[in-house]
Amino acid sequence: MATATFLSLEFVLMLWFLWFEQQWAKETEECYRRQNGGVKYQGILHVSETGESCVNWNETDAVFAGSGGHNHCRAPRPGDLVPWCYVRTEEGQLVERRCDIQHCTVCYTVTGADYRGNQSRPEPGGEPCVSWTDRGTYNNKGVHAHNQEYRNRGIGEHNYCRNPSTYFSPWCYTGRGQTNYRPCLILDCKAPGYLGCYSDDDGNLIPKGVTPPKWSLTIESCLEHCRLLSKQYAVIRNGRECYCTSGVVSTAKPLRPSNACGNRCPGNSFQYCGGYKNIVSVFDTNMGRCNVSRYGQRGTIYTPNYPGSYPSPTDCYWNISVARDHIIKFRFQHFRMSEDSWVGVSDAADRTGGVRITGQDPVGGYVTSSATASVYFRARPSQNAASPRENDGFPNGFILLFEAIRRCPTPTIAHGGFDVIRPMTVVSDGSIVTGDTVQFYCDDGYRLTGPERLLCTENGDFDKDVPVCYIPETIVIVIARTTSKKNYTGTTSANVQRRTSSAPKHARDKRETNYSKANNI
Repeated sequence: MATATFLSLEFVLMLWFLWFEQQWAKETEECYRRQNGGVKYQGILHVSETGESCVNWNETDAVFAGSGGHNHCRAPRPGDLVPWCYVRTEEGQLVERRCDIQHCTVCYTVTGADYRGNQSRPEPGGEPCVSWTDRGTYNNKGVHAHNQEYRNRGIGEHNYCRNPSTYFSPWCYTGRGQTNYRPCLILDCKAPGYLGCYSDDDGNLIPKGVTPPKWSLTIESCLEHCRLLSKQYAVIRNGRECYCTSGVVSTAKPLRPSNACGNRCPGNSFQYCGGYKNIVSVFDTNMGRCNVSRYGQRGTIYTPNYPGSYPSPTDCYWNISVARDHIIKFRFQHFRMSEDSWVGVSDAADRTGGVRITGQDPVGGYVTSSATASVYFRARPSQNAASPRENDGFPNGFILLFEAIRRCPTPTIAHGGFDVIRPMTVVSDGSIVTGDTVQFYCDDGYRLTGPERLLCTENGDFDKDVPVCYIPETIVIVIARTTSKKNYTGTTSANVQRRTSSAPKHARDKRETNYSKANNI
C-alpha cells in the first residue's frame, strides 16, 4: 500500500530558494549567450568598453523588449553581435557603444582544442559518439585512446567530443562498421573574441563594394589589418578573403549560425579562415590587442598576435577596472613562453609590486586588493626558446582570464581561531576572497560546535554560519548505596550505580518503580 509523503513547508521553501538562487545566478552571469540567432545578456555591467557610463534606457528613444528603468548593457535587436548601450558625448549626443562582455564559454582556443566537457553527440538528439577506445570496426581510425599523445589532448576511455588533431572544432567518430568523422556543435565552446561561424547569404556581415586584400592569410594578419583600419570586426571567407566592418548591415535580421567554417588558412594550416561561398568566420579585433584598458566584470587577455604565437621583442600592458566593491582574480588558462619572457600582475596603484611569472606554468591564480590592476608582458628573444608549435591547438603565448570577485568579512570566534586555505596566490593583502576556505579550531579545553570549514562564496558571504567554541559540561555520576535485603532469589542485592538522567521526572519515577518491583525492594 502506498504511503503518502508530506513535505514540510520549511523543506519546500528551502528547495524553492535553491532553485531561485541557481536561476538568479544564471540570469545575472557576466557573460552573454547566443540563443535563437540573437544575444542574451541579463547581467549588470553599465559601462561601455571605453569606460563611459551607460545612459538609462528610459532616457533614450529606443524601445526594446527587456530594456527599461536601468542602464545595464543589453543586446535587444535580432542582429546584434554583442551587448551594447548608449552613452552621452561631451556635446550631449547619444551614441551607441559596445560593452566589454564576452560570451559564456568553456573553451579559450579558436578550434576548441581545450574542450574537456561531456557532450557525446555531434548535435543534440543526434547519433551518439563512439568511444575513443573502440578500434576494431575502423580501418582508418587514426585517433584512439591507446595513443599517449592523444591521451594528453583529452582522449580517453569515453566518447566525449574532443579536438586532438587541429580540426576546426571538437569532433568525434560515429556510426558502426564505417568511420564517420563528425564535427560537434557545442554552443558554449568558442574562444572569447571568436564570435562564431555564420551563413551570410543575404550579405549582412560583409560590407558591399569592398575588395579584400590578397596575401597569405592568417587570422592574426586579418585582425591586425582591421585594427589598422579602426574597425571592430574581422570577417573571413573562402580561406583567403579578409573583410573589416564596424557591425552588421541590418540589426533587424537575426544571424544564422553555421558549423562549416572548415577552410584552412593558406598562411597557417593549423588555422581556419571561414568556409566556402558565404560561410564566414567573425572575430572581434580586440583579440590579441594590447596597450588598452578593459572595463568588463569578466574577460580574457591574449598575447599579441593571437591566435598566432607572440612576436619577440614585445612590450605590452593591459589596465583592468571592475566595479568598486570588487577585487580582481586572475588565472592562466594557457602559458607557454620562453625563459626570457615574463608576465607581471599588480595593483594599478603599485606598479613596482605584484608578482612576476616566467619560465613555467603558473599554479593557482592571483588576486589583487583593489578594483584596478595592471598586467604587463615583456618578451625577449631567447636561444633556448621553443619554436612556435601549434599542432596541438596552442600557440606560444598565454591566455589570462580575469574576473571581478568579492571579499568575505573576516570571521571572529571567541576562544579559538582559524586558518585560511587559499587556492590562489594573493598579490597585495591577506583578504579572504571568493573561493577561499576558512578552517576553524578551538583553544585547549574548548570544543567546536558547528561547521569546521566555511567557503567564501561569489556573493561575498560564507556558505554557513560561523561555529562556536564552548566548554563541555561535566557529567555527574551519583552513586546510591542501598540497604542489604534479600531479593526474590534469596540473594543479597549488590551496590547499585545510577547515572543522572535527562529524561522527564515522571519517566524516571516509573523506571525506579519498575526497578524496585523487579528486585523486591
